[in-house]
Amino acid sequence: MNKLQDLVFLERIHSSEASQIFRVSFRGTECCLKVFHMDDDPGLAPDGRDLCRYRCETQSYRALHAHDVCGKGVLRFYGTLENLDPFAFEPHLQYFTDDKYLPCAILLEWLPDARPLGDLEWSPQLVKPIYAALGQIHQAGVIHNDAYPKNILVVPGKQGQRIVWIDFDVSIVFVGGKRPKMNLDDEIDMENQLIRSSLLRLEFPGREFD
Repeated sequence: MNKLQDLVFLERIHSSEASQIFRVSFRGTECCLKVFHMDDDPGLAPDGRDLCRYRCETQSYRALHAHDVCGKGVLRFYGTLENLDPFAFEPHLQYFTDDKYLPCAILLEWLPDARPLGDLEWSPQLVKPIYAALGQIHQAGVIHNDAYPKNILVVPGKQGQRIVWIDFDVSIVFVGGKRPKMNLDDEIDMENQLIRSSLLRLEFPGREFD
C-alpha cells in the first residue's frame, strides 16, 4: 500500500510502549490502524520465536488470511503500511518522531460495536465460540501466545455474537505445521489449557485453576 493520501486519522484508541492503535479512514472505509515503534531488531529468542512485534503480527495475519480465518475468529486483514513518515501525520504520530527508525503499521477491520470480554457479564454460552475461534487460529498454524480474556472481543450481530481474538504481536507461526525447536501440537495443548483456566476464573471468581 502506498496511497498514504487516502489515510485519514480519526482518533487514537490505545497506546503502549510498543505501539499505538488508531481508528482511521482508508479510502473511505473505517479501519483499525496499529502503528509499531521500530527499534533495533530484537532478533530471535533461544527457542526461535521472533521478538519483533510488528513481524509477529504481520506474519500471523498473513497466515490467518491465507487460511480464510480473517473476518471470522479474527479481524479482517487489509495489509501493511511500512516506513511511515510521522511528520506527515502530525500530531497523530508525534510520539514516533524521535524514534531511530520509521514506524510500520498494520491495517485491520474496525468493529465499532465490539466490547472486550472482560467488560461483559460472564456467560458459559461464550465458552464454545471462544474455543471454536481459537481452534480456527490453530488450524492456520498460528499460536496466539497471549491467550487471555483481555485479547477477546465480543461483537453483537443479527446472526448472534461473533468472537474475535486480537493482538497477535507476540504470536508464533508454524509454516506447514513445523518449526525448529517447537512442536505445534504441544503449543496448542498448552494454549488450550491456559485459556481454559482463564475462563474458569471468570466463571468462578476467587478460585484458582491449573
